[in-house]
Amino acid sequence: MVNPSKVLKNAPINKNYLFNIKTASNSVPSSIKNLIYSIKEDRSVSTHENVKVFTSSLDLVFPVTGTSSPTETFPKKVLPSRAKEKILLKTIAFPINPSDKNQIDGVYGSYSAKIQTSKKHPFFSIAGNEGLYQVQAFLNQDNEVIPNYQHPVYKVGDVVVPKIGNTGTWSDYKVLPLHGKGSIQKKTYWKVESGVDLSPNGSRGFGILEAATAAVNGSTALAFAELFQKNVYEKLRKDGVKGGENKTDFFCFANAGNSQVSKLFSQIVHSDFSYKNYKPFIGDHLKTISILRERETPEKTEAFIEKIQKETKTDKIITESENQNRESSKKFKEDFKGQDVNFNMAINSVGGSSVSGIEKKLSNDAKVYTYGAMSLKGVAASTTAFIFKNISYLGFWITKIFKENESLKPSYFGSLAKLYDSKQIALNAEDYQVIEWKVKSDSDEVILKKIQEGIQLKGKKPIVYVNHEE
Repeated sequence: MVNPSKVLKNAPINKNYLFNIKTASNSVPSSIKNLIYSIKEDRSVSTHENVKVFTSSLDLVFPVTGTSSPTETFPKKVLPSRAKEKILLKTIAFPINPSDKNQIDGVYGSYSAKIQTSKKHPFFSIAGNEGLYQVQAFLNQDNEVIPNYQHPVYKVGDVVVPKIGNTGTWSDYKVLPLHGKGSIQKKTYWKVESGVDLSPNGSRGFGILEAATAAVNGSTALAFAELFQKNVYEKLRKDGVKGGENKTDFFCFANAGNSQVSKLFSQIVHSDFSYKNYKPFIGDHLKTISILRERETPEKTEAFIEKIQKETKTDKIITESENQNRESSKKFKEDFKGQDVNFNMAINSVGGSSVSGIEKKLSNDAKVYTYGAMSLKGVAASTTAFIFKNISYLGFWITKIFKENESLKPSYFGSLAKLYDSKQIALNAEDYQVIEWKVKSDSDEVILKKIQEGIQLKGKKPIVYVNHEE
């Protein structure tokens, strides 16, 4: 693993240098390793303890059946596929997201129905919802490579991602039938049309880390940027403001300011990204305010604020203590006294008193979107906010949004690829911890230990790089 602090300043614009990238071969594995979890009967069992390694054959195709119940089971035993033509996907990388851990714990909003391969084995699901794959080969019924196979959509080397949730991404390979039930034709995966830079040197901004995390954090940030522009545009139209005449600065709060969503959101807001060409109408009047938790000392807090401001281009940063303190909130309002401003939106992934602090600063008719609850506390809106300020509290779940609009994820990936390639947004390598899964040499025990350590990791975001060519 590369130490990000030692990377040269003229390093490539994507983060491919973090990974031990080798020249790929088109070999076919004898089996597939999957990280699975079972129905959690005992709540005292830790998240990482509910994960196991399961080895499957290339003939076994796992059905993806969406459900809101963590205990629902697939009605039939999963049997080997009889498909005459199959596609072999090689896993490149997958993140370990909080939502993945929530699924393992049985406290999330969606799952794939638990499956069973034999009566001796308990019901299970493959863990993970987000991942990056490459088409490795096309196989016949005997799992042999079909030479010179011509497919109308996919070819060897194409990069694909799951189009829906609950596909189970924590595996070293995936095998899908090319036709019929459960096939890749049934929109389970789709080709990333923009392509992904897989080269060690990284000549484009949209590399492995960027693409592997685009479906959740990247897309959530982009969706919030769209909502921000849409809400401002609608208010201006309602107020009778014409294009190019707006003088008001509109602000959006983002707590958990060091999260990937908050940091990407601020960068996208300050990019040239324009939803439905609304940005020229609004003008350069979209601003962001990030809320950060204090560091150990005032000096470290100040240095941290400077770092985040430079990295994200956010217009103003306040600490969580300042956000929740009554006197600090008064000073915040005084700082903007006499200015033409409107605090019309907030994105919340913390909950609890953090939202209460933001609420005091919001303008009338503002909207608060909640997409997480890091504090494990709910959102307590005041009566004043509802009656006198007409503030709306709304939920946001990117999984549901993609499920309702199948064309949206490909569109988002295209927009994010352009923003990364043009250097208008970027990830910080120091935020991530790379976990290398060595397919050829790691035993089941080693694989499991690495994934369990990733699940328990604090302070950094774990990204698993699946190294097929050591």
